[in-house]
Amino acid sequence: MLFRSVRGNASQGNGNGVLNTMAASLLVHGAQFEDNADELGHGGGVLNMGMLTVQYSTFNGNVTDASGGAISNMGGVVDVVNSTFDDNASPWGGSVLDNSGEGQVSFLFSTIGNSDSPNTGAAILVSSGQVILKNSIVADTFGDNCIEDGGTIAVIGDNLSTDTTCPGFTLTADPALEPLSVWFPSPTPTLSLGLGSAAIDASTDCTDFMGAAVDIDQRGAPRAPGTCDLGAHEQ
Repeated sequence: MLFRSVRGNASQGNGNGVLNTMAASLLVHGAQFEDNADELGHGGGVLNMGMLTVQYSTFNGNVTDASGGAISNMGGVVDVVNSTFDDNASPWGGSVLDNSGEGQVSFLFSTIGNSDSPNTGAAILVSSGQVILKNSIVADTFGDNCIEDGGTIAVIGDNLSTDTTCPGFTLTADPALEPLSVWFPSPTPTLSLGLGSAAIDASTDCTDFMGAAVDIDQRGAPRAPGTCDLGAHEQ
């Protein structure tokens, strides 16, 4: 799925934007999942049970009444790189991600902001399996930023949270996220870093999980060599 928009879908099933089944492998690149609503099922944007890779993409305004406002991962593998999550909601758990069924999820240089999980929920809910983050931001959730509820959260490099619920994060601070906007040369909107953001120049390990350099951000703009910003948008 390259440079596509998945917008305004509504259903009472699972995976309102996309349902990626157990035997399937899906690449999402340069896409935007916006304002998808799942009334009774899981995964307002995507329900994944297979292999899912998300690159240079944005999930915003997705809602579910169950779990996984943006993504619900049930026993699958999800790799998220240089991507933005904004204003996703789930009343009970995982406004951005609900990870269950011993699934495995990674976030690399990604920004999670302005999530809505009011009823003992979180932006990232790990019911089982593992979620690993590197050089990412989890900020400004209505509710907790992270909950380990049978699964585990692991971290590499530097990560920023606006509260103390994300274990192992190196920074608890304000990333000063600006409103979601499209910035040249990207076709997908990002949350840029405002003046005085604690995420600016916060990492000296500007590599992926295998040690290869990550030299561009979500927009395709260059990352500063040596010392780079956290999240999807290099200021």
